[in-house]
Amino acid sequence: DDIKYFHDKLKSYLKFFDKLEAERQAVLINLCFILGLQGLLSQTSLMILLESFNYELAADEIMKLNLSSMKDRLQELAQIMRLGHN
Repeated sequence: DDIKYFHDKLKSYLKFFDKLEAERQAVLINLCFILGLQGLLSQTSLMILLESFNYELAADEIMKLNLSSMKDRLQELAQIMRLGHN
């Protein structure tokens, strides 16, 4: 299914992916559905922050995504990234 596909792709592209809590992994998978895999991976600042486990600033980067139609969803995903749960 699509969730497993994105999970496996993120695991292969991001060395730190397995070190993230399941909730934060789910945020990245959700972002794949919104941005596409390459769209997510092209968010360089977000990837650097996640690699250093800086979840607070990573959440801020999620909120900077220019997707006004998804603003509420992005706020929810940013909150999960920030806290590790919703």
